[in-house]
Amino acid sequence: MKPVFIQSSFHIDQEKECGYSYLTSIENCYTEIHFHDFFELLLITDGKLINEVSGASMLLEKGTLVFFRPEDIHQLKQYLDYDCRFINLTIIRRTVKELFCYMGEELETSKLVSSQLPPVLTLTEGQTMEIEDIFNRLIILPGTDKKLIRSSLRMLLVDVYFKYLPMVWQDNDPLIPYWLSRLCDDMKKKEVFQNGITELIRLTNKNHAYLCRVFKKYLNTTPTNHLNKIRLNYAENLLLNSDLSILDICLETGFNSLSHFYKLFDIRYGMTPYKYRRKYWKSSHKWS
Repeated sequence: MKPVFIQSSFHIDQEKECGYSYLTSIENCYTEIHFHDFFELLLITDGKLINEVSGASMLLEKGTLVFFRPEDIHQLKQYLDYDCRFINLTIIRRTVKELFCYMGEELETSKLVSSQLPPVLTLTEGQTMEIEDIFNRLIILPGTDKKLIRSSLRMLLVDVYFKYLPMVWQDNDPLIPYWLSRLCDDMKKKEVFQNGITELIRLTNKNHAYLCRVFKKYLNTTPTNHLNKIRLNYAENLLLNSDLSILDICLETGFNSLSHFYKLFDIRYGMTPYKYRRKYWKSSHKWS
C-alpha cells in the first residue's frame, strides 16, 4: 500500500505552529500508513498499541514517548485486544529547526534526524505525568491567542527536547547506568552540589563506598572530584559575574574551607580566585 503524504499546511494551523490531539481509543486515530512534512511527539498515557515504522514493528506501552521526524513512514495499529490513550503533538518543521539552532550542539540533533528509526523513550510513571502536564499547558491557553500559543510551544519544546531527548542516547548506551546519568544531571543543581556527598547518598540510597566504585568504573573519577569540578565552574562564574566576596563564593559553592577552595581553584586555573577575578573581570561594576 502506498503511504499517504500529510502536509502541515492542511493539518496544522500555521499561525499556532502546532496541533494537539488527545485520543481515548485507537479506533479514533489515523491508522493509514503515512508520512508527513512536520515533527510529531507521541505519548502513550495508557494501554498498548503497535507502531510500524520504516519496516520495523514497535510495541508502544504506557509511558512511551516517540519522537517522529518528517518523512518517517509509520502506521499505528491495535495490539491484540488492547486499547490505548495517547497525546499527539505535531509541530511544523520550521519551528523545530529554529529550536535546533537555538539549542546548538547540546541537543545532538544529528542523532535525532539521522537515526534509522524515530527515537523512543520509556518513561517512569513520574516522568510520564510530567510530560503529560507539559503538553497540557497548551490546551489551557485561549485558542484565539496564537502568539501566546507559539511562545508557549517554544518553551515546551525546549523543556521536552533538551531534558528528555538526550535520555534516548543514554538509554542506548550500555556503558553508563541510567541512574548514574540522572545523578550526574542532578549534581548540577545548586541544592545538590552545595550539600555534597550526603545529598548524593540521599538521592541514590547507595553508600559512599559503592558510589566511589561506580564513579571510578564508569567516569574514571570520584564523586567528590566530580562535585568539585561543578563547584569550581560555578565559582568561576560567580567571580566574573557577581560582586560576592570570595568568602561568600566559597560558601555559596559548597566549600566549607576557604583554604581548600583556594587550593583547588589554584590547581584548576593556575592562580588564586582573587588574581583570577582581577585579571578577567569585564564588568563596569566594582568589586572588593
